[in-house]
Amino acid sequence: MAKEEKKESPPFEEKQVKVELSRELRNLFTMSAIHPEGIRQLSEALTHSSYANEMGGEIPNNERLELLGDSVIELIVREYLFRRFPLHAEGKITQIKVNMVNTYALARVAKHIGLNDALLLGRGEKTSGGKRKPSILAQAFEALSGAIYLSCGLEKTTRFVLAAMDEEITRWARQKESLDVKGRLQKHIQKEHNVIPHYVTRDYDEGLFISIVYGGDEVLGSGMGRTKKEAEKRGAYEALKRLGVTKRRDKRRAGNGERKGGAPYDPRYRKPDEQGKPAPDGGEEVSPRKDAQTKKRRTKWSRKKK
Repeated sequence: MAKEEKKESPPFEEKQVKVELSRELRNLFTMSAIHPEGIRQLSEALTHSSYANEMGGEIPNNERLELLGDSVIELIVREYLFRRFPLHAEGKITQIKVNMVNTYALARVAKHIGLNDALLLGRGEKTSGGKRKPSILAQAFEALSGAIYLSCGLEKTTRFVLAAMDEEITRWARQKESLDVKGRLQKHIQKEHNVIPHYVTRDYDEGLFISIVYGGDEVLGSGMGRTKKEAEKRGAYEALKRLGVTKRRDKRRAGNGERKGGAPYDPRYRKPDEQGKPAPDGGEEVSPRKDAQTKKRRTKWSRKKK
């Protein structure tokens, strides 16, 4: 009787498991002109190591693709920021990139496109809430981006990544614009007058800087502050005020304030003494707003005591 020949175990590529894709993910593939069937390592990208271990290590997990996808996403986001913010220095672009491409941001993206439902997890990882863990979700999105890059190239991967991160990018952009008075001024001036505002900042007095904001050759506003950055923000606020496009929060964000009678805010303002006279140079430094708030609190406290 002839001995039965041992069949060789098939390679990883033949042991890929079927994955269920969410409607959001399929729509995203369609928008990016990507066919899921054309992504050769799709199931590998969605296979966590815990699932692969339960299958006896006979199928690949997504750790290698995660390593590649991490670099691909960073390249795409860096190029996007480089083109969107042509005036930002390298350090500023890096700071923005860190806020947009971190574990928690990528986990939100993965959940938004339904990757949590498509993930293949081991029983132990699944029962411990693995589909909600930011590290696992971020890893899956990076691995999927790496798989798309290998099968479809950089152009389609860029479309996919930016479309998937659209909500995160919009959210960050709104937050940034709401906090940055200088950014709002630049956006308005560029849109209305097609020029970029610039700042001339110099020492004004001991411990104080003054910044003058120009739009072309025209002076738009000026501001004072203890640092150059503070002076520029206050100058930007004054420019927005002059142009009539300020918002209620701009004054707070720029740190502006006014003394009684409309006198300009001086950050070196010193708290008056009990007779209402300005304190000597060695007196306590406090902003007019803080001084008024303190007096208000004391008045309320006095009333309660009586």
